[in-house]
Amino acid sequence: MKEQTGKANKSHWTRVFSPENVAHRTIEPGSHYKTLPGWFPSSKSVRGQLRTREPLMRDFLFHLDTDPAVTAIAEFPERVSLVQVDSRGRERSYEHVPDLAALTSSGAVFVFDIIPFYVQQELRWLPARNAILKEHYAGKQAHYHVLDERTIHLRPLFDNLVDMWKQKPVAGQHPAIDLIARQILARPLPLRIGDLMRCATPNAMFGQWEGDAEATMIGEVNPVYTAVMQLAMAGKVEVDLGRRFSQFTLVCFPGQTEVIRTRPQRAA
Repeated sequence: MKEQTGKANKSHWTRVFSPENVAHRTIEPGSHYKTLPGWFPSSKSVRGQLRTREPLMRDFLFHLDTDPAVTAIAEFPERVSLVQVDSRGRERSYEHVPDLAALTSSGAVFVFDIIPFYVQQELRWLPARNAILKEHYAGKQAHYHVLDERTIHLRPLFDNLVDMWKQKPVAGQHPAIDLIARQILARPLPLRIGDLMRCATPNAMFGQWEGDAEATMIGEVNPVYTAVMQLAMAGKVEVDLGRRFSQFTLVCFPGQTEVIRTRPQRAA
């Protein structure tokens, strides 16, 4: 029986993260007074982008999209039917669509709702609902969490992740970045980013251009810094996220140091 349940759960989550699944909640501008919808580009989504209903949900995606352990992300992944018993013993049936689901390389599944802290304080029924959802998803062999700005916006972690995300590989990026990435992996790590900048070749700021015939420079890129960030997002190196990125940031091979990736721990 346990084996059958395990197979059914695996099949369920395979479908959730497949191209066949669709978002189970429609978020359009002006559709709800509490929403401020947007889009978040991500190669970890089967459609290449994720719909967000508010900025805090978007900000949490910086955590998921830069985490090398996360292999797939789905927004509004499913609609679940729940039964809640009130203080008078009366049953109330309702449906819930969580904000996000994430699949990791180990096969673990995490389901999230993103709710600002002040909103949680106003919803007296929320702890009871959270307990029901935790139990429901435990039966689906998944982990359910409610997150808010206290964990999502932890600094300097959040600032580092946003900066890292901006260095994601793009089509037509400068070939020096891939060359330097190979040089970094050949070095006797751990080394600081500044050390890598001094010994890497080539190492010079260059322009990042957009367009063809009438190309426009959209920014400058340090190839060593960009290569380090891309290697970290790929899980090939680790960097200390607990301190603001600088030339003194330590770059290690995975498992070389304990204090490397700081993760949000508080969950309602």
